[in-house]
Amino acid sequence: MVQLTCPSILNQGTCTDPACRYEHNAYNCILCSIVFDNGAAYNEHLSTKGHVNKTRGESGALVFCTICQKYVPGMKNWRDHVSSARHASRASEQGLSPDAPPEEPEQVPGHQLCAVCNRHIPSRYWANHPNQPRHKEREQFLKFTSAVEETEKDKNGLSVVGDFDFQIVDPEQAASGVLRTGKIQSEVTSTRTRLLEVRLASSKGQQTFSPSVPFSSCYCFSAEEIYSFTVTLRSSSPIIMSRSPLTFSIKMSQAHLGRAEDRLELFFEDVKLQSRFMISRSLQTGSTKEILDRVRRLYLPPVVNSESYGKHFKYLVWIEEFQMDRDLEYYDITNAQLSRFNSYYYLTVPGLAEKRPSVLVGDRILVRKPNSPSGHWFEGGVHVVRREEVGLKFHGSFIASPNDRFLVRFKLNRYPMRRQHQALDSAFSQDRVMFPTKLHFPRSMLRTSAPMRWRNSLIADNPPQRQAVVSIAYREPGSMPFVIFGPPGTGKTVTMVEAILQVLAINPTSHILATAPSNSAADLITSRLASARLGPRELFRAYAPSRSKDDIPISVSPYTYKNANGHFSVPSMSDMLRFRVIVTTCVSASIMKGIGMPRGHFSHIFVDEAGQATEPEVMIGIKSMADNSTNVVLSGDPKQLGPIIRSTVARVLGLETSYIERLMRREVYDEVQGYGKS
Repeated sequence: MVQLTCPSILNQGTCTDPACRYEHNAYNCILCSIVFDNGAAYNEHLSTKGHVNKTRGESGALVFCTICQKYVPGMKNWRDHVSSARHASRASEQGLSPDAPPEEPEQVPGHQLCAVCNRHIPSRYWANHPNQPRHKEREQFLKFTSAVEETEKDKNGLSVVGDFDFQIVDPEQAASGVLRTGKIQSEVTSTRTRLLEVRLASSKGQQTFSPSVPFSSCYCFSAEEIYSFTVTLRSSSPIIMSRSPLTFSIKMSQAHLGRAEDRLELFFEDVKLQSRFMISRSLQTGSTKEILDRVRRLYLPPVVNSESYGKHFKYLVWIEEFQMDRDLEYYDITNAQLSRFNSYYYLTVPGLAEKRPSVLVGDRILVRKPNSPSGHWFEGGVHVVRREEVGLKFHGSFIASPNDRFLVRFKLNRYPMRRQHQALDSAFSQDRVMFPTKLHFPRSMLRTSAPMRWRNSLIADNPPQRQAVVSIAYREPGSMPFVIFGPPGTGKTVTMVEAILQVLAINPTSHILATAPSNSAADLITSRLASARLGPRELFRAYAPSRSKDDIPISVSPYTYKNANGHFSVPSMSDMLRFRVIVTTCVSASIMKGIGMPRGHFSHIFVDEAGQATEPEVMIGIKSMADNSTNVVLSGDPKQLGPIIRSTVARVLGLETSYIERLMRREVYDEVQGYGKS
């Protein structure tokens, strides 16, 4: 017999009936915005075509093609559309790349936007749309999430602080137990609040702490043995005041594989007003093995090769993006004030100077008043970033007085992830770049009669560095990637700069795209090329528009371009095609494709500090701009710490392995056999 979820849980977010016979676990699919009244229905849903399509990024939503001025339903149809001959023809007529990204339209002619379903509905179906089952499912989901959100809000000046998402836990750790700590604190000096009861929702109220039991300095309780969480209260009194917070810990232990979910419910009483209220927190974890098995079985291709490469890495990027979005919740601000000056509202952000969180011009921040309807958020665009505050601009309907308080949420900047997805969708997928073998060893070295004029005499006197430069400069077009590797301080960057200068000298028609994971590394390349007397008509440093002018080295400034508003931009297409070297970050390499620079324009693509970038990041420049003749050169230390990956699942599946490290593991990059060749 299927056990149903308690209706009070679904409608109110909690149940106060200790004799309740319903199940208190709520099953919901955030991806599809559906809540289920039993676990069997939820498990059945996970294998449906609609859910699987959602996990693959197919929402069915309308997207807009700016080249064809056409609305296209869903990403599957979008991929068919951009590969069609008609789309390619129109792109050619307009002098644009056919790989233009899809736009997400705010308004669609003949359609109404359903805020509940987040979809554009044809006007002729609009009247009947609210009665459709899918719309009703999403209404119920919003009702449920709103109720849960209400229970999780801090109230009456009381806040529950702590990270209770245990994330991915290995079986060995789960068996011995993983600990998280929390604190209940009061922000109002004159208020005294009593903790009445602590409950795990899974226990249905049967296992609680209450005042009927003498309060001790260390009081532990848990649900029945099948549950995985144990709560320990550590305090000498149940009274909470501004200077007397109450601390507690939660231990997750589990002997079997699988996810563990529960909800901590804290019941309080304002001593003076004798009013009672509840604050809850979600407790959850997941088994690494369980999630990895599911991802590998349902989504990842069984073999990673040139054909499946894009699909494989797109899933890894999605997994990492999900974790990054979750991690941003840690920086939510409660009880925040906004101060207005001219057209901007200024928000103080703790930790901003240390980039915790990192906020850039162009980012979006959500705010709402605590007493406003659930889900009623205002979105502010970041126009100013200072050391401890940001300046936001809202829609004209937003009004805030000096006494108003707000809940603040930071939105993940999806720009880097979107550029990685666009690059991974590119048709460029050559074995000689992705999976080189001995068959791709260079057959010959192009030579000229003119002797090589060395710009850096130290490299001329160092045999390994000299060999690397010669191998790069005289490499035939369309060769396998060449790797400059070594530990820190061995001259990798100066070797790369010398190689760039020699390529320019030997091949007058060459054009080079030089990238690096960070702005500081890209600035260093620009400075060294500038010191080699490359002028502003030959060398260009491309910045993202959000880059602050105050962060630009003086030596690099002459090699940049700003628009009429003073923001970083790019000059005319004729100027961009004339530059011999363009330097940018791995992510901002998408600028070249975005403005329509032709594929194959760059004879060489160099990547410095390649060990510190993820493979999809490096591929933004390569897969977007390389053709059959483009040579790729990587510089870095494959043995150093790789890129920072937040998701344990993405890390185990290989996202932490950089492109240069993956190549160096291949036989063709053996240090002896590949010397001077790879």
